[in-house]
Amino acid sequence: MEYGWLGTRLQFVPVEREKHFELQYRWFNNPAVTQWTDIEEFPLSPKGVDTYLNNIELYHENPSTILFAVEKLDGTFIGLCDIRDIHYRNQYGEIGYIIGDTNQWGQGYGKEIVGMLIKYAFDMLNLRTLTAKVLSPNLASMKILEKHGFSKCGHIPSYIWRRGEYRDVFYYYLQKNKA
Repeated sequence: MEYGWLGTRLQFVPVEREKHFELQYRWFNNPAVTQWTDIEEFPLSPKGVDTYLNNIELYHENPSTILFAVEKLDGTFIGLCDIRDIHYRNQYGEIGYIIGDTNQWGQGYGKEIVGMLIKYAFDMLNLRTLTAKVLSPNLASMKILEKHGFSKCGHIPSYIWRRGEYRDVFYYYLQKNKA
């Protein structure tokens, strides 16, 4: 059954503890997934994921963050995305996304997720500027943002420790009138 914010092949739906807990637990403990994120690289216990989900429930009370589970239209849970640090008066926010199911990588879902986030942010929230940050060397994510019109606006070298080295973080932005 389709519900939520619909794309061509995907839908954004509310995160549900019963439906999404187990996969999030696996993803957040999968080094292949977390290498591209600012999620800490410590083993995450079920209690840690439970605390994370409790915090998600608080997001619904906090209008500065909107979090979605990303599902295929058949209901298969493949990832998470959000718009965070939303400032309604100045009309900006930061997008983030993760495809936790590594079997879904390379199928164009990241591009669809970003397109859906842009549409939601500009059309539903009336934001005028979106930002995103990418941990190097995530070239796939950089290409997705650039294909959607995001411009690189800076970076911080050696910012986040991953896999035995410091990695750069690149910053991107997109303005509504340029989308």
